[in-house]
Amino acid sequence: MNKIKLEKLIYKNYLKTALTSILFIELVLIIIYFNASNNMIKTSMNFVLKDINTNVSEIVQKEMEHIDLKFSKVETIAKILQNEHKVYFKDPHRHFNFNKISFKRASNGILYKEDNGGSSVIVFNNQKLQET
Repeated sequence: MNKIKLEKLIYKNYLKTALTSILFIELVLIIIYFNASNNMIKTSMNFVLKDINTNVSEIVQKEMEHIDLKFSKVETIAKILQNEHKVYFKDPHRHFNFNKISFKRASNGILYKEDNGGSSVIVFNNQKLQET
């Protein structure tokens, strides 16, 4: 029979029991850590997604109201413009006196229409003019 020293026997048994306990405890702690971490990540993601959905809905609603307000202003201006066109096209001669259109020639030879309403006309000196 082999003789084993008491010191060696205690050391072997100590290593077996201590190492298995330490490894088991560390394994359990690692599993707990990863489960807790995974749970926190899922909870955080759900919270962030819920917050994003809520905020995006609010932002979209505010932007829709803003765009609606802008379109209502454009609609109002378009109606004013429509009414002005109706008034103008009922009697266009009332707004402008076409008989009093007069032209002047500047010192550099350019022919221009005097400012008496209506659109402006500029004719450069290299253009040939004909009476109509």
